[in-house]
Amino acid sequence: MPVSLADAVFTPIPNRKWLAAISGVNYVPIKSGPNAGNPQISINWTITEAGEFEGQKVNFDRISLVGDAAKFGRLALETILGDDFDPEYEYPIFTDADFAEKVAEIKELLLGREAVIETEVEEYKGK
Repeated sequence: MPVSLADAVFTPIPNRKWLAAISGVNYVPIKSGPNAGNPQISINWTITEAGEFEGQKVNFDRISLVGDAAKFGRLALETILGDDFDPEYEYPIFTDADFAEKVAEIKELLLGREAVIETEVEEYKGK
């Protein structure tokens, strides 16, 4: 059933695994918690699998890049890059304190990469 949000109308994507490509990579500081202000990247996906939802945007994955969460960010990056992941390369998102200046390099690494993603539609309950 379509869902209406103001002027936008969309049909939620069914919860399952999809073939998708990275269509957007942005620097976003963490908003709250013990890592507030630290860098993370926001990854936007576009479904590339043929069918009704091909071309649908899926937003977003957030990958934390510093502190305790950085090890999970490195694992996420390794998963996305697959065979192209080089454990010897010092990826800028894990070594450079001034991450915002490295966004272009990170985009080059990630944009257009395909991966299998799993969607889970969550109901927004607000605050």
